[in-house]
Amino acid sequence: MASFHEIRLTDADGQTRETFAAGSCVSVHVWCDVSEDESVYLEFAVHQRSLTPATLPKGEGKLLAPRPSHLVPIYVVSTRGDGVPLAAAPGEKLYLCFRLEDLPLISGCFFVAVRIRDAKTGEILAEDSERAAFFVRAAGGSEGGVVTLPHGWSTTPDDQTCRDQEISIENLRALQIEASSACDLDCSGCYRQHYSEETVNVNMSAEVFARIEPHLAGVDTVDFCGWGEPTLNKNLPRFAMTAKNAKVRTVMFSTHGLLLDDRRIDEILTSGVTDINVSIDGATEKTFKLLRDDADFEKLLANLKRLTDERARRGMATPRVCGSFVLSRTNLDELPPFVRLMASVGVDEVIVRNVIPLEPEDVSEALFTGYYDVDFDQSIVDQKIAEARDSARETGVVLFIAAERDASEKQRECFCNATRMTFVHHNGDVSPCCFLAYPVNRILRSGKKISLPPKKFGNVKETDLMDVWNSDEYREFRKRHLDGVEPLCSGCPAYYVLRR
Repeated sequence: MASFHEIRLTDADGQTRETFAAGSCVSVHVWCDVSEDESVYLEFAVHQRSLTPATLPKGEGKLLAPRPSHLVPIYVVSTRGDGVPLAAAPGEKLYLCFRLEDLPLISGCFFVAVRIRDAKTGEILAEDSERAAFFVRAAGGSEGGVVTLPHGWSTTPDDQTCRDQEISIENLRALQIEASSACDLDCSGCYRQHYSEETVNVNMSAEVFARIEPHLAGVDTVDFCGWGEPTLNKNLPRFAMTAKNAKVRTVMFSTHGLLLDDRRIDEILTSGVTDINVSIDGATEKTFKLLRDDADFEKLLANLKRLTDERARRGMATPRVCGSFVLSRTNLDELPPFVRLMASVGVDEVIVRNVIPLEPEDVSEALFTGYYDVDFDQSIVDQKIAEARDSARETGVVLFIAAERDASEKQRECFCNATRMTFVHHNGDVSPCCFLAYPVNRILRSGKKISLPPKKFGNVKETDLMDVWNSDEYREFRKRHLDGVEPLCSGCPAYYVLRR
């Protein structure tokens, strides 16, 4: 049965990206599994989320602002229509690259849907729009319509115009900066509740951030999230603005969303933050309160609606707001209505990830049999995901399924990109990732519980960040990680059951 193995978007330099500006070159790389007896063709469809008027203060007229309503197909191209042959060597994945030479698009939100169709009947055998999602923002203009989308094809990953990005241990491409290790909730599924040492509640100081600031200009992404609540740090907007002024492409943070009052919303919208992930995990008040320390569900929804409404009122396309849903047996039935709920409050995207057990008894909450030995009817999971995709298509919400069913050794992928990203604690300590930043429990594939000490390579208050990154010890760690032989990573569930 035809299926997708991987879909990746890269820019003209071969760098993996999620956001593109008008005029960019976008390459959509597709690896898929097709049996020898299947005759298929690939179809690429560019959709635009519909734009609705947003009224601005008197005297400022109207601007078109993205709203989470229906999707409008604006461009469709296929290998059959262009006469592009599809062939894969025996035992290898079928590879194809669809390249948009130049994006003459207006301001708004666009994404690519990729489909595998039966060559005889035209039936869709597999479809994936979630992992190929991207947003295009032009610098002004509100005219409708698209003139043309010049494009090209490549059937070999080694082609210079559609090359796969080489993984290197040399280049630091992303920073995860812990704006705060404190949190005002005590959620049962949070790593903070499972530290093997006492929890620390501290905000990152301006002095520590100043030691990181000189290195912001060299990275693509800055994520101001650790195991605390970033919005508790009053300096977060200033930190974010500093990163944006340093030309960092993606400036983001994750939050529980309960502190997004009018003041914080204004600060966020003026700070240059491009993405906000909101952890919710439930579509009903009962489930939300169970998973979120009895927090106020209606207050959270009101905060999200106020944030997205104010963003539209100002005629802004960012920050992109994502609703995070950690999939488990407790909330599986709520996934489809969760997508519709997020659409009703203006959320742009829903991200679905696997639950990571933090205690042996939590393994029973896992849904996917590829890693942990759990007994659950996978057809039920497939049905709920299919219903969620239907809800996404109906509402215009982008759905990203980052949950993995077959978490085999061959599909191992580091969720934290530890060869290209580093984690900086609130106090300046440098660790390879959030999962090795604190003394936490780890539930191995066998179900055995182990406790790991934190792994730290230095502190930015004492040593320059790049000197820490380029130290022999850290380089050797990344080399072992890249080769798949780093002991600290080999038993990490996030190495197998999460993917970006």
